[in-house]
Amino acid sequence: MKTINKIQHEQITGAFFFNEIDRDFNYEQIAAVKNGSFVIPFERKVDFDDCRSVVSLDDLNAKQLKAINNAPSLTLKPNTSAFDYLYPTDFRNKYIYTVTRGNKTFLVNNEGFGYSRYIVELKKY
Repeated sequence: MKTINKIQHEQITGAFFFNEIDRDFNYEQIAAVKNGSFVIPFERKVDFDDCRSVVSLDDLNAKQLKAINNAPSLTLKPNTSAFDYLYPTDFRNKYIYTVTRGNKTFLVNNEGFGYSRYIVELKKY
């Protein structure tokens, strides 16, 4: 079995190694899993224009709302892809953030990857 270092792993898989401390309150509330699925209905590996999963802020509990409101946010150009290398570099939590692109806002859970691995459109944000 060949051993690879962190840099090689990032180059091969696109995954980043963040310390467990990076997975803070926001991550725990947003990325919660129940019965094998995310509690919030994320879509996996879709571009922003192709995302059909939507969640209204009215349907989220107080802890989830707090996590979303505390999460970093990015404003993107309309032609930016969910697969572009994007995440908030000036924040400690690089897993969970919101993205505003055009007139839509998305909640992103990148699971440590350098692109928007899981997304859901936020209504009433």
